[in-house]
Parts: sequence; C-alpha cells; structure tokens
Amino acid sequence: MNRLEIYDAIDTERAYQNKGINDQNRPDMIANLHVGDTLTAIRVNLNKAEEAWYIGSKPHQETLEYLRKVAGLCVQLGEIYGMPKRHI
Repeated sequence: MNRLEIYDAIDTERAYQNKGINDQNRPDMIANLHVGDTLTAIRVNLNKAEEAWYIGSKPHQETLEYLRKVAGLCVQLGEIYGMPKRHI
C-alpha cells in the first residue's frame, strides 16, 4: 500500500469512530476525548494488537486492524487539540 491508501484506511476508521459516538450501544465511543482517555484507549488497543500478533500469523491482519484504531485515535486527538508539525 502507498501512503495515501494508508491515510484513506485511517480516514475510514475516523468515520467509523464518529459514527459510533452517536450509538447508544457503544458507551466506549466518547466525543471529545481527553488526552488521558485517549492514551488509555491507545494502550488498550496496543495490548490487543500485541496479543493478536503473538497468537496470529502473517500477514497479521487482526494486529493491523488494532493499529488502524490506534492511528484513528491519534488523529481524533489531533482534531480536538491540534497536532504540532515535525520540523525537518
């Protein structure tokens, strides 16, 4: 995959997350997460990704699904609080 395709996959995750915010059956989907809430959600999903990697096999699609969620959470945090640019 190229970078634009990866960004597109992350964008679909953000759309999914936004859709879940209004779903009464998804109390885990919170609008305007605090930084600490997001760090916890990232940690939970990283732990799941690590477990999926440990018990899975190549190409580790389940692991990558959790990493897409983590990327989406990072984007959501940037949308709420801004994201400083890396100076190169």
